[in-house]
Amino acid sequence: MLLLACHSINERVKYASHIFFGIAMRVDYEVILIDQIKSWVGKFPAASLVYYSPGDSYGEGSIRLVPDGLLDELDIRKIDVTIQDSEALECTILLSDHMDRSGAMPFDPMAASFWLSTEYEVYADPQFDSHGRYDERYYPRFKKDLCKSPLIHVWAEAFYQILEKKNPLLHRRSARFDYQVTFDIDQAYAYRGKSTMMNAMGLMRDTLLGRMESARLRMRYLSSGTDPFDTYSYISDRVTADKLCYFFLSGGSSANDRGLNPQSDEYKNLVKNIADRGIAIGIHPSYNAFLDPPRLISEKGILETASGKATQSARMHFLKYRLPETRNYLLSAGVRHDYTGGMYSRCGFRNGLCRPFPWFDLKQNKETDLIVHPFMAMDRTLQKYLGLPPAESIAEISDVFNQTIRYHGNFCILFHNSSLSDAFEWKGWRQVFDQTIDKLKQTI
Repeated sequence: MLLLACHSINERVKYASHIFFGIAMRVDYEVILIDQIKSWVGKFPAASLVYYSPGDSYGEGSIRLVPDGLLDELDIRKIDVTIQDSEALECTILLSDHMDRSGAMPFDPMAASFWLSTEYEVYADPQFDSHGRYDERYYPRFKKDLCKSPLIHVWAEAFYQILEKKNPLLHRRSARFDYQVTFDIDQAYAYRGKSTMMNAMGLMRDTLLGRMESARLRMRYLSSGTDPFDTYSYISDRVTADKLCYFFLSGGSSANDRGLNPQSDEYKNLVKNIADRGIAIGIHPSYNAFLDPPRLISEKGILETASGKATQSARMHFLKYRLPETRNYLLSAGVRHDYTGGMYSRCGFRNGLCRPFPWFDLKQNKETDLIVHPFMAMDRTLQKYLGLPPAESIAEISDVFNQTIRYHGNFCILFHNSSLSDAFEWKGWRQVFDQTIDKLKQTI
């Protein structure tokens, strides 16, 4: 048991404690008021006592973390973040110009964990890219490469070592590495679902424009029914149903919504077939649905009707969301698991964590029932944004994979069914999937 003694307790302190001590450090804890210490120590004489206070101490065995003030605030403000390298901690994040470094750690790891896990800076200073996503070229966590490691776990591990030296009896919950392989179904098929006339016209257009690979694959589809993006059986042969999750695009009218017509037999049959295999499915809200609650609810209903099952999972198309609006819309639609917790421009740990965690609504200053599932790598990130060939992509995935293992996390990776086609821009990329799955299977 760990007792965290504070002068005052609010929702931010409770959430930061949950993230840092409960999820990252995996210890049982209680947040208490400083004037309650004697009664709590009497109940738990073997407990580790941590002061979250500027200057108090309670006996020789107590440890102090110095707060920088962020968790005592209720508003949201722009913060000039100071990031310093640290051999033991990888880096420290200072959120105050007047930080007292006399505590057990040279910064406030609870406030820094709160800042990372809540994506505090996007509330205070929203900046968007051409797709309306939070611009990953702009914010300190991306520019300073803070996401290359699960920093909250790194800090929690370092602080646990300090606590254990003081109290070898401090119990830590066991944890084991696990993984999940997820697929965003942006374009279920390359040619199936289009009429024979449309495919014939497409074949003529491919030929006239010199797109010979597309012409060859389209001709193969017209003669044999083999669609290059129909990789679903191959996936199921390599990954067991309990480790899979598919997110289906189920509507949308923008140029970036290229999914099947959700009223078509091809869409309904595919969704039903996947659901009947016992594979988890979720909604992949269309390009503009992130700020359109009725559209989001409608698309979720379409998916549930096709599958015959309710879904509580979602991942936003193009990883587009606004905080807090999009996640509150998801909650209102009955979604309880958001798999949008990753980055489009790089691999790593967007929120500093490698385990699922509850979302905190900064506008309302409260922890919610929505669970964010971080993903650590995406095929499109590697191929498009980083411009890596397959061999280097495998090495990039291995790096975040090994860090997730180190901290007993849940490794989640995002593929698209099209990237397993070994066609078009994805030639040679099936090996990335195969080698990743082989490594995952060897670990469990």
